[in-house]
Amino acid sequence: MARIKSYLGYSAAVLTILVAVALPFKLMEAVTRGVAATGIKVSPYYVGGAVARTIQRDGYRIDVHQPFFPALFGRGEEGFVQLTFRPAPSLPSVVSEEIALDRDGPPDMDIRFSTQPDATGALHLTVRPKSRRVLPLEDATTGRDTWPMILPVKGTIVVRVPLVNP
Repeated sequence: MARIKSYLGYSAAVLTILVAVALPFKLMEAVTRGVAATGIKVSPYYVGGAVARTIQRDGYRIDVHQPFFPALFGRGEEGFVQLTFRPAPSLPSVVSEEIALDRDGPPDMDIRFSTQPDATGALHLTVRPKSRRVLPLEDATTGRDTWPMILPVKGTIVVRVPLVNP
């Protein structure tokens, strides 16, 4: 009898471990739907915000996200706009673009960056403002700044351009 109890006890322990390991995989879809139903969204600080418009070029496209000005309340004094260049393999070795953040006509900035990393593995970015909203960047890389200005991410190149709140 003692032997049967020990077999049942160990079997229950193994079954509990198997259920504990397998359950999250079975419930992940239901949990994901439940979280999505609440309306919770990831902060634009991490994902760049919603795409405001897309600029199509030969072989690649540029997604211009909505400007984001982080602050505890309201809008901060400085922020950024995220530009996503995709697909990265289709980009030339040096990208040089004039980009208008809104569709008001004249470009707001000249942006230039290398798509091939240097010897240290960094990409280099230069932004020359053409409007008062854009802050200049000279030879910015992923490793020197407080947050990455240019970063290769899953077949894209993400560029964050600093802005001043108008």
